[in-house]
Amino acid sequence: MREKFFRLGANALPRERLDEIVKQVAVIETQDDVAPLVELLSMPAAA
Repeated sequence: MREKFFRLGANALPRERLDEIVKQVAVIETQDDVAPLVELLSMPAAA
């Protein structure tokens, strides 16, 4: 899943934001709960 996300959004996001998202996704993956992921992906990207 992480690799797919990088292909979809890596070029559109600043590196710091990407690192932050990856960390949150890693935590979410261990929780086995998709609700935080949906919330994270629906957040507006920091410009």
